[in-house]
Amino acid sequence: MAAKAGHNKIRDAVEDEFIQEGISFYRRWRQKMRNGILPIGIAEVGKTTLISKYDVAEANVFLDFNRTLKTSTDARRLRADLAKLNKGVEFVKTIDVPGEVPEEWAQAFFDNNPRVLVVMVDHRDPAKHITAIEEFLSHLRTGPTLWQKFTGLLARKNLSRVLFVVNKIDQIPEDDRDDLIRKYTSVLANLHEQLNANIQTFLVSLHDDDQKLDPFFTAAVDGLMRK
Repeated sequence: MAAKAGHNKIRDAVEDEFIQEGISFYRRWRQKMRNGILPIGIAEVGKTTLISKYDVAEANVFLDFNRTLKTSTDARRLRADLAKLNKGVEFVKTIDVPGEVPEEWAQAFFDNNPRVLVVMVDHRDPAKHITAIEEFLSHLRTGPTLWQKFTGLLARKNLSRVLFVVNKIDQIPEDDRDDLIRKYTSVLANLHEQLNANIQTFLVSLHDDDQKLDPFFTAAVDGLMRK
């Protein structure tokens, strides 16, 4: 029994040292990193298209036909109108994830510590969206490693804004929109409880001109810069 108690003390001491080293590493890393935005959602919901709209370059008209097969991160030069909103910072880190694997969304959250999380759904069966979002939250809760549990806690503290976006709103009859939002009440509550962040809801069509999307982008950029 005494040997077991001693073993537990050694293990606890090692874990404490690991966490303290992790905190020091995190602080050094965080000072160098730029604020980031991470859109999550099932395949073809519009994540890559949304990310492209931050850039000064023209959006690629073929994005809807491309599939994101692996997570990628980029520092994008913001459009001039968005740069004015964020006190002169010219770049934002965008994290583009594949739609099929919620575990990869969680890994991107652990790895990149985003300031803004965009949860995207569309006109398709809400059950598919909800199942994927709940799986993402499950991976955030557990984390396959001690390090991921630790970095997940830090990421949640860094998170300033969660934006819930219903894309392709033009494909949803106006009379059905309120009912659609109600179907997400439970998963929105779970997002709020687990991430401890306010959630703003936007109904958009990413193929609209940028002026119609201004309220969303204003909220996103404000979240990126909020201390």
